[in-house]
Amino acid sequence: MDNFNIQELFYDHYANLDEEAILKMNKNCNSGELNNVIVGLEKHCYGLWLIDDDKEIKYQIFYVRGDKKLEGDLIQLTSDLKYRDELVFHFSHFLSHNYKDIDLIDTFNTFQRHTRGMLEKIGFLTVASTEIDKYADKNPTIIAMGVKGIIHIRLIRKGEFYKDFFGNKDLSIEQTDGEFVYLMLNKRNDYIKIGKSKRPSFREKTLQADEPDIELITFWKAPSIFERQLHKQFELKRQRGEWFNLNFKDLKHIKEIMDEHEKKGSL
Repeated sequence: MDNFNIQELFYDHYANLDEEAILKMNKNCNSGELNNVIVGLEKHCYGLWLIDDDKEIKYQIFYVRGDKKLEGDLIQLTSDLKYRDELVFHFSHFLSHNYKDIDLIDTFNTFQRHTRGMLEKIGFLTVASTEIDKYADKNPTIIAMGVKGIIHIRLIRKGEFYKDFFGNKDLSIEQTDGEFVYLMLNKRNDYIKIGKSKRPSFREKTLQADEPDIELITFWKAPSIFERQLHKQFELKRQRGEWFNLNFKDLKHIKEIMDEHEKKGSL
């Protein structure tokens, strides 16, 4: 399905929530997390409201915040909806665009885990993509007894998603000609390292000696001034040294800057 049709389908299922709608929903769905936002104990929440699990599993996933005013968004889904995962991803992207502190991948995975918990609670067996991907070349068969059925839940690994977003560069090649600005992901805490090196792949290996969860996700041939500029731009998100707590919007911005540099360099 192309992006235009996904967007059209999205707005068929989407609703904006004002304060009146949120208060009404809170009475019906009995969500402790939502109530905490309403009374001011939490700034925001991600939630799921199961509407019907008789003839079909109908539910809503929602995001509500109350830091400035009580507002939110929801999308209504069914478990057998053909483009369910695509709609959840589109909804997560919609939220990350409208709220500056929302991360696309974290939001998508959060909603998917909420969905998984709901399905398990009402008697289904769920299988996450991150659990079966490692058996993809072995053609696995899943047999489950005493459950209503088996439902696949897609989750996203950030490292793989980021590598794909940055063009799936061959990161195994030893780069020796010139200076490179690179990005690495610490899978343990999701921090991003903005660094420079003449050999990014070798630098990855040296860091992995102390932190095995570190992986190189992309690099650009560029002078070290670009590293300093990016450090300065994201100073408020610095955690320690060259490690930053960046979301997907930040990575998109870095890609725009570095792609523009590469474009100018090729002219």
